[in-house]
Amino acid sequence: MTKESTVSIAAWSALVLALLAVLAPLAVLVHDHRRTVAPSTEAARALRHATLPAAVATAVLLLGVLGVATWVTAGVPALPVRPDGRAVACAPIAAALAFLLVHAVGELTYPRPSGDVRTADLTTRTVADVAPRPLRVLTWSWAGALVTLLAAGTLTATGPRHLDRVVDGWISRGTPYLGSWYAVPLTVGVVVLLAATAGVLHLVATRPAVGGVGPGWDLALRRRTGARILRGVQLALALTLAGALLMTSWTLHRVAEPIPTLTPATAVPEVAVLAQLVLVVAVSVGVAGTAVALRRGAAHPRTVTADVAAVA
Repeated sequence: MTKESTVSIAAWSALVLALLAVLAPLAVLVHDHRRTVAPSTEAARALRHATLPAAVATAVLLLGVLGVATWVTAGVPALPVRPDGRAVACAPIAAALAFLLVHAVGELTYPRPSGDVRTADLTTRTVADVAPRPLRVLTWSWAGALVTLLAAGTLTATGPRHLDRVVDGWISRGTPYLGSWYAVPLTVGVVVLLAATAGVLHLVATRPAVGGVGPGWDLALRRRTGARILRGVQLALALTLAGALLMTSWTLHRVAEPIPTLTPATAVPEVAVLAQLVLVVAVSVGVAGTAVALRRGAAHPRTVTADVAAVA
């Protein structure tokens, strides 16, 4: 296969993935919008307004993630310039920040009560009210595991992005590795992402209440938005963690191999086994994060009243 045909296949693959990334969330969210009962005109307007930012934000997030996947698996061998490793590593977090930006714009432009007689619930909401606890815990767990892995990589790395094993004066070098070259921008990205998530969830909690509906319906709509936000953020963190674990597994596998100029006895089977275990964990994290992102959440039965059934 020629270089030109490889580039063409990569380009068409990227185009197909991009179209799927845009159309799939739009279709799902439009269906989600149509199946929801709106008890008032203002409720219908609020639902319409909530659907578009969610669809655009989800498409932006998926485009970022799938673009990186296509670039790494298909485009890199055929491109004259290889992508910067830190840019690829930080791309899911950058996509998640763009995802949050779209949601923030949607919240800041949320429709206010209209009409001659305006009624709305004045209950003060907090982030804990609108963000489902399981998703909050999962998001912080991914973030904590990623930062812990980055700290461990920085402490064990021989250099900014490699890990060395010295045997009888010979060096077996594994790269790329999670040294400071990767750890610093990724850690900053995680902190910024968590802060941005808290800020957007605060906007969801404090946005104008929907008029003409009960407090349970309004809260369910907020919780739906909060759940969508957290599912997207945890996906970006899970994929970043999975990528970091894959990088670690690859490097450990390289370091564990026997040094060719010496004897096969220079292999380190214990490290090879560790590399395989890290690989299994990486795949598990990626699958778990994707499964959570695709799952439609339900309203919390202990905090939402009976009229939530129209929304959840």
